[in-house]
Amino acid sequence: MKRKEKFISMTANPTDSSKSTQNQSESQDQKDQTRQRKPRIDLLWHENDHAVVVKAGAPNYWVGRCKHCGKTHTQQGRSIKKNMMARECPAFAPINKIHKNVEDSKLLAKYGITLDDFMKMLDIQGYQCVICKTHQSELDYRMAVDHCHNTGKVRGLLCRPCNHAIGLLKDDPRITERAYLYLKFHKE
Repeated sequence: MKRKEKFISMTANPTDSSKSTQNQSESQDQKDQTRQRKPRIDLLWHENDHAVVVKAGAPNYWVGRCKHCGKTHTQQGRSIKKNMMARECPAFAPINKIHKNVEDSKLLAKYGITLDDFMKMLDIQGYQCVICKTHQSELDYRMAVDHCHNTGKVRGLLCRPCNHAIGLLKDDPRITERAYLYLKFHKE
């Protein structure tokens, strides 16, 4: 019903149709204004631990002079505000080179050992779990790094079941001894 009324009003009075097109163009202008990008936050001469912004780059990008190497690097505004180092900086590169593979970076971050340290420990242990003597070649995964949760000190390399068992026994030798006595008593 509304469509018919609109059609009749447009055909009956041509001046009304021009008003409706004006209203449509005004509403379109309002939509365009609401869809515009947020105004750019001025970060010129903003300084963080890694760089000083010296000029504006592409939208949302800024060019900063690096405090580590003295070169200019392009970064996003949010990276500058979050105090992040530019990835192109040579000072950032050694971090990437140290963690050249995921396993190495996990070992270093979680236990403070490198992949080379892990391999040396595995060699010293004869490539087998310290507790159950399962060989690494029999496992579908790499040995787990057993460590003290209080001190963070690495104790050795274990297969996952042995590592989980120690964790479930709360790293307590007294509980482990009671479990041993329990199993010994009920052994048939």
